[in-house]
This record gives sequence, C-alpha cells and structure tokens, in this order.
Amino acid sequence: MQKSNICYPSPPPSKLKTPSNYLPLNEPLKGPDLAIYSQTMAWGMGKRNPPELSFDNPDIWTWVPKEGEPGVKLRNEVRVRFQNVGEVVAIGTIVHCYISTSFGIDIPKRHLATRYVPSVSTGETVDIFFPLSTDILEGEQRIGVHIELEHSNDQNHVNNQGSQVADGIYTSTGITSGNQRKIPYSFLVYNNSISRRTIHFEAFPSLVNNLPSLSLDPFRDAEYQVEIEVPDTLHGTIDQLDELDMTLLATSDNNELVGGVTIRLLADN
Repeated sequence: MQKSNICYPSPPPSKLKTPSNYLPLNEPLKGPDLAIYSQTMAWGMGKRNPPELSFDNPDIWTWVPKEGEPGVKLRNEVRVRFQNVGEVVAIGTIVHCYISTSFGIDIPKRHLATRYVPSVSTGETVDIFFPLSTDILEGEQRIGVHIELEHSNDQNHVNNQGSQVADGIYTSTGITSGNQRKIPYSFLVYNNSISRRTIHFEAFPSLVNNLPSLSLDPFRDAEYQVEIEVPDTLHGTIDQLDELDMTLLATSDNNELVGGVTIRLLADN
C-alpha cells in the first residue's frame, strides 16, 4: 500500500450529555488502540518464558526453514500484522519498519520503509508487507525487524512497538557426545547508551549453563557466545521436525529490559 499525501481528519468528538460538557473523571477515554505483540508490554506484565515473552514475534514474519536441508532463509518480504483493539475506528495509521542487518541484542537499526493505512475498524486485523532488497536477501540471513505503529489519537502506546529478533537452528548442526547434544551459538550485543553499561543474561527455558555478564563502553559491541544443551525429550527428523523456542533476555543493572533473542531449536535428529 503506497503512502498517501491526503490527510484524513479524526472523527469530531461527540457532545457529552453533562451540563459543563466535560468528561466525567470516572469514565475512561475512548479511542483507537493499535496493537502489535510488544516485548516491552510483556516484560512489564511480569512475563518471562516463551511464548508469553518472546523475540520470535507472532505478529512479524521474517524467515522460513529451508526445504530438505538444515538451515533457514529470509522471506522475500517482511510480513507484519496488527489490530485495532480500541473502541473507535483508527483513521490514518502510519506503520514504520526498521531493520538491523547485524543479528543480536540492542543492535542499531535503520529505516526500511513506511506504510500508510487509511482506516482500521474496531477489531479489524491488518496485514502489510515490506519487501526486502537484494542486498539484504543476499546477506546475513539473521536480521532484526522492529515495527512502530503511529496514530495521533491512540490511547495506549505500550503496545505500539514490537520486534522480531529470532533465528532457527537445526540440532544436527551441533556437537553430539553420547546422549548429549550441544549447539555452540553466538550473536552480537551492543551498548546503545551514552555510558558504560553492564548487561546481564538469562535463558528461558534454562538450556545454557554459563551466562556471564558483559560490560561494554558506550556505542560498542561484542560477540556473545553460548552453548545450548538440547533436551533429551526433543527429537525429530528432517521431514518431521520437533521444535522448542529458547529466549535469551538481556537486562541492565536496574533490571530494565535491554533486549533479547529467541532461538528456535529445530530437532532433526
């Protein structure tokens, strides 16, 4: 959908049946509420385990498994889904898509494209697509995608942002020793702040034994390496995969969510 230059005004406020024409304090404001799955919202609600808190966003699609061989590849376009969960039609919604072409936590992002949606009815779900350029498709197959929903009358902003920072790895690509299967894995961690910061890590479910903290100077990154232990109960074949998501969360010293990555274990052995 192409961006339009036409401005669509919001509906005029209705006349309230009170002598002073003011909204009573005990009556909540009503308006559109554009929503996408938000990690920030899930974190604030105390969620920790996937799928309740996951960076494999259920409203953003970026990759698919390769057919007949271990590995994943990027889709030709990013698919994004959002919904108006408010009580009023959303007139003039702007959807911004940003990407991080390096894979990891709190990686700097750049603007990919913006879409304009003229109208979203109450309860309506909208799917939009952001094509990926050839240089992105031929590069690193792990990327981060970050979506921001913008509407001037949205009454709830906590669910306006969501990210997809996810990867899929096949268990056969790991190291097998007896009955144990371990997968070495690495990703970048970036300090996107103006001061030195110590970042702490935790895995859900707990499939990594050693998760040391990482201290980084401002605007510096480092490669973070882990060894994932594949559960004994997770087995499959290349034609019939068994799957399990593990999310690595990164937090600051004051327990603020810095970011995360979700790794889907695709059991083919």
